Amino acid sequence: NMSTQQILLGAGGGAEEAKYIDQVYHTDVWIGNDSTSARTFGGGLDLSGNGGFVQVRKRNENDVSAWFDTKNGGTKKWRCASTGALDATNYGINFLADGFSFATNNDEINGTNSKYYVSHSYRCAPYFFDVKEYTGTGNSGLTVSHDLACNPAWILIKNKGSGSGYFIHKHGPNGMTGHMGV
Repeated sequence: NMSTQQILLGAGGGAEEAKYIDQVYHTDVWIGNDSTSARTFGGGLDLSGNGGFVQVRKRNENDVSAWFDTKNGGTKKWRCASTGALDATNYGINFLADGFSFATNNDEINGTNSKYYVSHSYRCAPYFFDVKEYTGTGNSGLTVSHDLACNPAWILIKNKGSGSGYFIHKHGPNGMTGHMGV
């Protein structure tokens, strides 16, 4: 059973070339204003050149997070805690050399007046974070290459095309141990 999987990998330490966390991770908070003009988020992280991942959520409503990554582009979205496939609706996230911006105004991810939003941006970097895609075979023991330059501390896997949930694997004292469905 071959299927395309999305994988997010995180390391246990900081990025090798980065001395400070704000060189690879940034949080933004804002109040929607029904506009997409002149708003860049991501704290100067080079997401277009290095790759990365952005999580956006409304803070004052009980809603799930929207996830965007540079492998799928800003027009496709993952929904945290959803078993749905990758949503191909054009959400208009532009990954930039200094963060990301919105090309469209969308209540769920950026713009309704008086709604509070938060985003978390992760830049791909050795020893910190990576985003990969692979084709699964349905058999255990598959090795997926990555650019962390170390063993992953955690791995999050999602099937891009089916209604399966997310699986998180964590690194324990004896290697990758245990997994949890989300």
